[in-house]
Amino acid sequence: MSASIVQSGENEPEGFSFMVAIAFTLNYIMGTGFLTLPWAFYEAGLGAGVFILSISCLVAVISVFFILESIARGEMLEEHAISLSGKVRTNYQYDSINKEEPNDRAHYIVDELKIEIPELCELFLGMNARRLYTLLISIYMYGSLWAYSTVFANALAVQIPLPLVDWNISYCIYLVVFGMIVVPSSCLELKEQVFFQVLLAWGRVIMVILMVVTTAAAHLTGLNPFDLADAPTGTDVPKSDMNHSLVNPSRLYLLIPIAFYANIFHHSIPALSEPVRDKSQLGAIYATTLVLCFFAYSAISILIATFFGSDTKSSSNLNWETYAEGTVVGGMISFFIVLFPALDVASAFPLNAITLGNNLMSFYYREEVHNVEGTRYVRVRYRILAAVPSLIAAFFVSDLGLISDYTGLAGFAIALLYPALLSMYSKRTLVDNGLPIMTKYSSILTSQYVSGSIAIFSVLLIAFVFISLILQK
Repeated sequence: MSASIVQSGENEPEGFSFMVAIAFTLNYIMGTGFLTLPWAFYEAGLGAGVFILSISCLVAVISVFFILESIARGEMLEEHAISLSGKVRTNYQYDSINKEEPNDRAHYIVDELKIEIPELCELFLGMNARRLYTLLISIYMYGSLWAYSTVFANALAVQIPLPLVDWNISYCIYLVVFGMIVVPSSCLELKEQVFFQVLLAWGRVIMVILMVVTTAAAHLTGLNPFDLADAPTGTDVPKSDMNHSLVNPSRLYLLIPIAFYANIFHHSIPALSEPVRDKSQLGAIYATTLVLCFFAYSAISILIATFFGSDTKSSSNLNWETYAEGTVVGGMISFFIVLFPALDVASAFPLNAITLGNNLMSFYYREEVHNVEGTRYVRVRYRILAAVPSLIAAFFVSDLGLISDYTGLAGFAIALLYPALLSMYSKRTLVDNGLPIMTKYSSILTSQYVSGSIAIFSVLLIAFVFISLILQK
């Protein structure tokens, strides 16, 4: 990958371009969770699927702006504290359009001083809120890294079994291979992973296109290149394709957590934002990525759910296991779609390990973190602490089951509840310090009314999912 991706010219600052930043964000958001959406669409109804997914996308976008404005306010508050101590820094950024405007109309913009969300929690919500956030992010991230490890090793042990050994030995060997890939990658900075991350982002796009095109072709031609046991006699179209409800209220509890979980990446915004060249574009970068995900999710889910119907598998890429069997092209398409999600977690793992390592480092060093985060040895130590335990756990438990269900609850809290609380209390804190509250990322979507509503909504969502899990068990 040429240097032009990371820097735009000799006289311009280094950093990710708009498109590279979208590629990294896409790798954070589109893990393997979205592959469950087609099954959820079929169970809850296509109309309900599109509606709930659009709501989850909107809420995710709003939460992004909550976090961005909280980071900008946190940086301004720290600048204010430094200036009061007589150690004024001069590199804080204002929106250039508003730079000369009166102070009460100044628009803060995210600066080069990276503030992790645990720091924001302590700054605006207090130490207990920071402790709880660190606990929640640890549960969520370790659970996610654990899941990535088992997905990779399980898939390769099944799809490419090793000769002369049984499944268990194959699983362990592939787990070791996975660790040899992702642990060193987790120790690299994001700027050092550009080629790898962009390559896998394109791979994900190709997989989505193949899933959409092959299913759409089956719809349009009436032919069924998939081996469906549910297919009726005398027709190539699966019988389940003939009856689809728009809304199935009794199955909404399956759709809602999956739809919201598919858009979670908010805990990684500080790490993603740091290498971006133009910080004023951060809101547009994340909103664009979420909107792209919405259209991709919707297209895949509607096409697959309507074609496969009751044969839709909980991990929809597995419906391609028998695609066009006996043909070379069909075999290649089948192999790629079935196997790529397992390979793709190799891009998501280091991104999430970096986020968890940064959060653990921030929690341990607290206000001293900015004095040590420039030391590579310190960063690497905490990233290894983030990456290795999940790999070890995966050797002993390969079926996450109940663990995955409840780690999702922690994800809802860190992606929805905490951003709304940070938005509300960051405004209050700046007002108490006599500082203006407007940021480059503020709008009617980040008003007190909206943030309060999102906070209440997130609590209700967490309660709904928790009760649903209990009743399912």
